[in-house]
Amino acid sequence: MRGALHRMLDAAENVELAGDVDDLDSVRRDLGSSCPDVLALDRGLLAGATIATIHELRERWPAVQLVILTSDDNAAFAERTVSAGALGFVLKQFADSELPAALHAVAGGEEYVSPRIAARLDALRRTRSASGVRAPGAEAQPERLRG
Repeated sequence: MRGALHRMLDAAENVELAGDVDDLDSVRRDLGSSCPDVLALDRGLLAGATIATIHELRERWPAVQLVILTSDDNAAFAERTVSAGALGFVLKQFADSELPAALHAVAGGEEYVSPRIAARLDALRRTRSASGVRAPGAEAQPERLRG
């Protein structure tokens, strides 16, 4: 998948691929020496600690916007991801067609959620808002980390 994403991003307009790493320690090291506008992270790279990693990256590098690539089309997970500070949530199976749009939107400070789950996420948010329930983990999130 990485090779296909490289080719797609190389061909995308106004997108410059600044690096490619295969583990979270390399992400941290590279962010220490360079500061991209947007960081696209494969959820598989995060070893089950997606939300904690988003919190950490937003705390340490608040100027870097985050896009999470995942196979998980669960609206509640998307909500937790965005509430933690990622502005982008892209389903891997649609990354070839959606990732450039997500990168541009997130670079501009806008949220991007794969259309396949966006309607379910909106419905979940409306339900939570109407009932006064906050997203899981949102109460522990300082406002400045929301992106």
